[in-house]
Amino acid sequence: MNYLEIENLTKSFGTLPVLCDVSLSISKGELFALLGPSGGGKSTLLRIICGFERPDRGSVSIEGVSVEGITYVPPERRHIGYVPQESALFPHLTVAENIAYGLDRAARRSRKRVDELLGVVGLPAAYAQRSPQELSGGQQQRVALARALAPRPALIMLDEPFSALDTALRAEMRQTVATALEAERATAILVTHDQPEALSLGDRVAVLIHGKIAQVDTPRALYANPADAELASFVGEAVFLPGVAADGVVDCELGRLPLAGVDVPAGQVQAMIRPERIRVARPGTNGAVPAIAEQIAFFGHDANVDVRLHATGRRVRLRLSGGHIPHIGEPLLLSVEGPVVAYPRH
Repeated sequence: MNYLEIENLTKSFGTLPVLCDVSLSISKGELFALLGPSGGGKSTLLRIICGFERPDRGSVSIEGVSVEGITYVPPERRHIGYVPQESALFPHLTVAENIAYGLDRAARRSRKRVDELLGVVGLPAAYAQRSPQELSGGQQQRVALARALAPRPALIMLDEPFSALDTALRAEMRQTVATALEAERATAILVTHDQPEALSLGDRVAVLIHGKIAQVDTPRALYANPADAELASFVGEAVFLPGVAADGVVDCELGRLPLAGVDVPAGQVQAMIRPERIRVARPGTNGAVPAIAEQIAFFGHDANVDVRLHATGRRVRLRLSGGHIPHIGEPLLLSVEGPVVAYPRH
């Protein structure tokens, strides 16, 4: 039996459909990432799980107990912890009082759980008596996470909790959240529109687009083998080339490449290649394709290099490590590492 079971949830606002027969199963202790563009239905699904919205039809069960559908359980009785985009701490309470807010009177008096959670989220015990206004944005989010974890809820809902933080702090907070959830053995759903966030944190990732689940998979499988071209473009950058598939290979402008999977029908296809799989080859490499570097976006640890293929004039993007960046105008030879994915071309 799955810890959280969502079946055929459907929701419209007026004539606008927001969720269309959404079904998901989440295991106990799993950190499940729900990824999708803005307006794709993520927040509505979260609100239905929490009980803040009612679906038009469908059901939600937690640990085998119906909370939506056969039986409706109000939000305050669903035992769900919630971490919003902004920390939403009570400004008139101390850090300790914020964390202890959902505990019973005896637990609040003992302070044991508060001290324990300060350690779990990486804050010194001395911060217990500070007010939220004395904390940085990242520290406030740590307190918000501790407050959600304090009563040991059945589920933790993380509603884009890093969106208000700067890039460096987001990376630090991702690790804090992952470590804290693992320490508490919590079951959690992370709602995000940020692909690296979902792929780096989720044990599994569900992509919700236009109110429908496009794919549910492990991060590696989702990135390497997206179900269709639209999903491939959404989950990371992708290079698409027309080609012809037959006998487990595809002939395209970057050569004769092996196909991932055995269910690609023969005929006209789009070959999908991740930019980091296109490599600069050594002179004399068999099957290498000549190109010229035209534009470079340098990020330090790596760079996007746009090249133009000599044979067809098509522009293609590579992602190269920061130590091996060509110069604009430099002639290159290109090869593709590993098998590629292909989709039927209509």
